[in-house]
Amino acid sequence: MKRKIIKLLAIVLTIVLGTVGCAKEKENKDNNDEINELNIQESNYIHLTMLFPTTINPILNKDKSVGYIMNLIYDGLFEIDENYNVEQRLVEKYTKSSDGKSINIKLNSDATWHNNKEVTSSDVSFTVDLIKKTNDSPYVDLVKNIESINISDSKNFTINLKENDPFAIDKLTFPIISKERLGNLKTDEISQYKYNLLGNGPYKIKDYVDRKYIILK
Repeated sequence: MKRKIIKLLAIVLTIVLGTVGCAKEKENKDNNDEINELNIQESNYIHLTMLFPTTINPILNKDKSVGYIMNLIYDGLFEIDENYNVEQRLVEKYTKSSDGKSINIKLNSDATWHNNKEVTSSDVSFTVDLIKKTNDSPYVDLVKNIESINISDSKNFTINLKENDPFAIDKLTFPIISKERLGNLKTDEISQYKYNLLGNGPYKIKDYVDRKYIILK
């Protein structure tokens, strides 16, 4: 599976949660407007700052600084690189229909969650459904043109679009979350951190203490 190569002396990341000393409105503004600095030091750790997250569910999170951390933990089907080219992440191969209204996708055989269970077509379908149900998800515009998803098997599925979109692949960059872990939860439980500790990206959560720190390995 294609992965970005991250040159580090060690594979442990420590994210230090920034303190919040302002009113809630100011906090919300900071959440949306401030880009937190990434400070790489010559040591065994990289320290990343972010504000206290209201959730670490990547579909529900709306804070940019938290989003940067979630991008280390979760992969999407595709991603846009620094040159604005589309790169496959969880996808092994894909084809588009001649009318441009359906996309056949095969997931990587080695696309797995951090508990070594495979990422499946059902996870993708569940993620899209959750985004659609969450009107204020930052990814809601990316799934508006998705009519349905037909699952062939655990690694193969077809995304049916409402209309042809030349940028349809570019929009399949939202993080994929686990149906097994989140699918049977109540609405108010899905955002709780204890249910969102399982990712599928290059780094996994080694330890998390709410409102204190998160360690990625």
